[in-house]
Amino acid sequence: MSEHKPHTVSPEWLYEQVGDEDLVVVDATTHLTMPPDGSVHIEPGLATYLEAHIPGAVYADLFTDFSEHLAPLPFTAASSERFAAAAGAVGIGQGRRVVVYDQSSGVWAARCGGS
Repeated sequence: MSEHKPHTVSPEWLYEQVGDEDLVVVDATTHLTMPPDGSVHIEPGLATYLEAHIPGAVYADLFTDFSEHLAPLPFTAASSERFAAAAGAVGIGQGRRVVVYDQSSGVWAARCGGS
């Protein structure tokens, strides 16, 4: 059985592609903590991105730019219009290839791509 997973790329493939004008590499790192009091704390991963990221990657702030702030629940996925505006702001658009990653478990990259 093949080890290939649809919609994933290898580090080697990405290394060979970095610098291509049609490629947008997006770091969607977000931090989620659950203190003992039972609350949930979500924090953008901008500081983590600034410390280290894939060369040429842009940062996508899932909490601020890719979420609906007027929704009844916090961190609600963005509407299509809001998502399109946020995606365009980081360089995603027609004719662009996009690789989204996060510096955690991959759940934030999936959240970004699935918004």
